[in-house]
Amino acid sequence: MTAIVRYLTSRYLFHLLLVLVALAALSLAFDLMEKGDQVLRADNGGVSALARYAGLRTPDVLAQMLPMACLLGGVVTMALLIRHAELVALWSTGISSLGIARALIPVAVALGAAQFMLDDLAVPKAADALRAWGVGNERDTVFAEDNDAVWLMSDLNIVRVPRESGRAGQLFGITIFERDKDGALLRQIDAERADPAAEGWTLYGVQVLNTGSAAVESLPGMNWPGRIDIGYLPLLAKKYRDLSISDMQVLIGNHGFGQQPPYLAKTWLYHRLTMLITPALMIGLVVSLANWHSRSGTFGPMFLLSLGIGFGFLALDRMSLAMGESGLLPPLAGALAVKVALIGLIGALFLRNER
Repeated sequence: MTAIVRYLTSRYLFHLLLVLVALAALSLAFDLMEKGDQVLRADNGGVSALARYAGLRTPDVLAQMLPMACLLGGVVTMALLIRHAELVALWSTGISSLGIARALIPVAVALGAAQFMLDDLAVPKAADALRAWGVGNERDTVFAEDNDAVWLMSDLNIVRVPRESGRAGQLFGITIFERDKDGALLRQIDAERADPAAEGWTLYGVQVLNTGSAAVESLPGMNWPGRIDIGYLPLLAKKYRDLSISDMQVLIGNHGFGQQPPYLAKTWLYHRLTMLITPALMIGLVVSLANWHSRSGTFGPMFLLSLGIGFGFLALDRMSLAMGESGLLPPLAGALAVKVALIGLIGALFLRNER
């Protein structure tokens, strides 16, 4: 049995790596065609800049392509085993499809760990490097948002802070919307610069619009008693995909600092954790469908069903995540509902195969 486990593992990993490299190379090629001019402008030209950009984008590309590679690598492996009658030989020795799945458990665990390390370690670090470089501003959500600024709550007031502000303990180009307890706008304060003071902030180059009188007052400076958590501005400026689990926990613990509802961070936290089982689901799906060969005599049905169900799962899982982001589903349901459905389907297929 140990030799069979090694053989199946080596064949699966070989095909998975081939598919993963091909998918990553294709994705990076399209990415470079889209962002190449921006990269060259940011680094004053040069092939080395393109190579550096490709290297920094690789973790994110690998993280997104790994589930598809797990599916396609499994399909190719099973199809070749069927073509050379190796799968039939395994069945004839008494090893069932469930036994084959058990043989691939170690590689599924390793791939789940790789997925987690890419998502939680490599992708956030690479995204920080790209952001510091000034390139690669990818959008991670299907909903519209202000890519130029961070919106914060300060008591009843709303503060708009440019994403690139907050360095060296100062804020630049901020706008404050002061409201009453009913949410009605009292006045709008625009400031060229804001420095932290003993109580609140000292604003410079100020223009105040009083909504009641529609009068605009220009002031060289003024004190504003509100609170702005400047230390968390870099965290708030990031996309959720670029956050680590510890970053998400900070946002959840502080209720999104008034910028976004806590369920957004909770949805992404649960999604990040449940991605650990996605490689195992892809492997289990392909192996559970391999028995279709014994009923049809060809690997065509297994191939088509695996691709259809696998890619359908990945698309529905992304839709479920988007529904969790919008609040249409509870965070845990948004991250786990489609995965639970696929687990049920795979379990039913294995039970049918074992009869």
